[in-house]
Amino acid sequence: MNVIEKPNIEDWPDPVRVVVNGVPIEISYKNQKIMIPDEARDRADALGKYLLDEGLVEIEGVKEND
Repeated sequence: MNVIEKPNIEDWPDPVRVVVNGVPIEISYKNQKIMIPDEARDRADALGKYLLDEGLVEIEGVKEND
C-alpha cells in the first residue's frame, strides 16, 4: 500500500492546512489522510495532482516524472 509522506523539509508542520482554489484542505501525514469538504469531491483528483505537483505530498514508492 502506498503511503503519503512529508516532504523532506525542516520544521514541516503536521497537519498542513492550505486553501487551493477556494477549497480548504488539511493534510495529516501522521494519520495518512488528506481531507477536503464533501462539496469538492468532484475535484478531488485535480486537487490531489496539484498537491503532488507542488510538493505538499509525496507518495512512497512513486517516482517523479522527469
